[in-house]
Amino acid sequence: MPNLIPKHTLIVHHGNEYKAFKIDGNLTVNGHFFISISDIYNPLYITGNLIVNGDLIIGSETFLFVEGKTTVRHLIHSLSDGGYANFIGDIDSESIVSLSETSNIYKGKKSIKSKGKLLKEYEEKSGFELFELLKQGEKIFK
Repeated sequence: MPNLIPKHTLIVHHGNEYKAFKIDGNLTVNGHFFISISDIYNPLYITGNLIVNGDLIIGSETFLFVEGKTTVRHLIHSLSDGGYANFIGDIDSESIVSLSETSNIYKGKKSIKSKGKLLKEYEEKSGFELFELLKQGEKIFK
C-alpha cells in the first residue's frame, strides 16, 4: 500500500531528540509539502518515489534523501549551511528556487542549480510564509 498524505502538509521538528524518519516505499502528498527540521539534524529518508501534487519547500537544517524519482510542481529550498537534500533519482519540476546563499541540494554527487524565479514581492519571504501563501492559492512564481 502506498504512503499517502491527503492534503497540504507541514513537518516541523525542532528539538533535542535524535531520530531518523524513514518512509519505506513511495510517498504521495496531495497538496503542498513543507519540511523544516532544525537543531538536531534528523534525516527524512524516502526509499521510493516522492510525488507532491503541489510545491515542495525544504528549509533550515533539513536532511532529505529520496532514492526514487521526485515529482513536484516547484521545488523551493531555504537550507542553512547545516541542511542537505539529495535526490538520487530524477527530479521532475517546473522550477527549482533557492532562497538562501547556501545550496546544499544535490542529485547524486552533482549540485543542483536554480532554475526559475519567484515574483519580486515574494523573494524575501521565509519558507513557512511561502507555504502559507501557496495554501491560500497565491501565485508566487514568474
